[in-house]
Amino acid sequence: MQQLIADGRFAQIFHEFYDGLIDQAGLRKRRIFRVDNPLLSPQTPLSNKAYWYGPFDHR
Repeated sequence: MQQLIADGRFAQIFHEFYDGLIDQAGLRKRRIFRVDNPLLSPQTPLSNKAYWYGPFDHR
């Protein structure tokens, strides 16, 4: 997975399959509420933005 992210293939595949659904769901027009989850493992890579979808990070 890290190699796919590093060379851009992950983003390419993700957008190829999901951009239509994201547009259809109107995710970029919705309000975002950020909620902390104390049950997440400390090993969860929250600071690595490559692992998380953000509707305003692309396009």
